[in-house]
Amino acid sequence: MKKTLHLTAVLLIIAGFSGLILGATYELTKEPIRQVKLTKINKYMIKWFPSVPNENKEDNATEDHPEVTDSKYVNSIYDAIDADGNLVGYVLEVKAPESYGGGMVLVVGINIDGEVLGYTYITFNESGPGAKVKSIDKFIEQFNGKSGEVYYHNDTDKNVDIISGATYTSKATINGINNALQYFNENLKVEVGADE
Repeated sequence: MKKTLHLTAVLLIIAGFSGLILGATYELTKEPIRQVKLTKINKYMIKWFPSVPNENKEDNATEDHPEVTDSKYVNSIYDAIDADGNLVGYVLEVKAPESYGGGMVLVVGINIDGEVLGYTYITFNESGPGAKVKSIDKFIEQFNGKSGEVYYHNDTDKNVDIISGATYTSKATINGINNALQYFNENLKVEVGADE
């Protein structure tokens, strides 16, 4: 009995110490990871919205867009504000959990007319054939100018192609972009229309 209590106490001490180390590591790396993400988002914001000044954007999602906390797929929203202070669009950070590797996160640039200007991946765990979607320009660029909802295997102007051998990753990307477009149309389009 004493031996069991002794081993239990040792395991509890080790587990507690490990938890403290893990918590401290998280706190130390949280801000640098956030800064890297903001730098990447800013890079693409400047690319998609050339009229936006080249400066680091602060994460203002909780102040300007508190409704994001209720969204299933949208993590945060970054306003694209030009040099004159006009809203020219948004960059939405969205989840695409249906991917093969799981946990895919994209950022999607959408102008105030609701058209996709581009997208990139923030979190990408795909490997093998799924990794191809990041490097095939034809796949990446086919979303530019799309609005509403994007489909695959459909003979409309909203149709996009998927990559053979990377079906799950392609569909997850399409779903992520659709999540951003849907959120824009249901929440942000009203905001844009109110300014007119």
